[in-house]
Amino acid sequence: MDEKVVIIERFCKFCLCLVLHFNMSASKRQKTDSSVAAPTWTAPTLLPSNLPSPNLSLSGHNASVYSVAFSPDGRVLASGSFDKTVRLWSLTGQFECYNLLSTFKNSLTQLTFLTDSLLLSSSADKSIQLHDTATTERLRCYKTTNIQNCVSGKDSGNLIAAGGDDRKITLYDVRQKSPTSTITSEYQITSLAVSPQTSTIFSSSIDSEILALDLRTGKEIYALLGHRDSVTSLTLSPSSNNLLSVSMDESCKTWNVRSWCEGSRLDKTMKGSTCNSEKRLARGGWSADGECVSCGSADNIVHVWDVESGEELFSLPGHKGSVLDVKFHPKMNVIASAGSDRNVIVGEL
Repeated sequence: MDEKVVIIERFCKFCLCLVLHFNMSASKRQKTDSSVAAPTWTAPTLLPSNLPSPNLSLSGHNASVYSVAFSPDGRVLASGSFDKTVRLWSLTGQFECYNLLSTFKNSLTQLTFLTDSLLLSSSADKSIQLHDTATTERLRCYKTTNIQNCVSGKDSGNLIAAGGDDRKITLYDVRQKSPTSTITSEYQITSLAVSPQTSTIFSSSIDSEILALDLRTGKEIYALLGHRDSVTSLTLSPSSNNLLSVSMDESCKTWNVRSWCEGSRLDKTMKGSTCNSEKRLARGGWSADGECVSCGSADNIVHVWDVESGEELFSLPGHKGSVLDVKFHPKMNVIASAGSDRNVIVGEL
């Protein structure tokens, strides 16, 4: 009888050890999983507009305005034009153009801020340039072999990517004078979006496909299919979990680009924008809270859609020519649009 009791006690201790082992393993796995999980994102509360009037028309360019970009702190708006200049507009005080960047030999194609004062630009003069908007000093000028259509950045301004008619995605480290690597494409590149959280870059070209590429290897991770014409704009949401695409098929689409997505990555398709025979690279953007999107349109209207429902919220007039780019203010319920009418319009939502 005593021998049976001893055997039972040993068996119970063995079972208890197994339970403790599995609990500790699960705890370690949970800690490991949480340590590599993507950082959480909290939508900001947008402030009321500080504009002196509901709509401001910023004039001064001598040709079509192709691109606009807000600085992350919301104090500066940059506009790039076919007139070979970038105008810097103060969004405090007098709300006027306070400086001009004129180091370009051809039209500007896209602008994006890397930090509050570092402005990255692509140009039809076959260059990628980096300027300090506080001093207007040109910090970098990368020469390429063909027209550059788009730029995107990552890592607080260190890693940048550019694409153009040379059918290449060229990667740069702004601390270096030469490119770090290139990714070849079958077609001319029209838009890029570098994920700030992963080693992924999204690329579109004159075909209708959107490719997710590994920045380290240049290899395709997956493709986003659904557009029926050239994709002209790619923009990641503020959380980086979703991608907005604008196409010449007169639609905008939002995509789930989380790495763990199951099923179809297509979220919503928004209709309302138009494209004409000029076939310009109309671009779009997300609101700072991730709830709205907008894009350029050939009907002279700024269309704004609700992301959750896909329904159009606003149809904003004001331009007398095609709307070529739209960007939301990073802190306020304000939107800026660039037009072929040579004007930039900043308005309240």
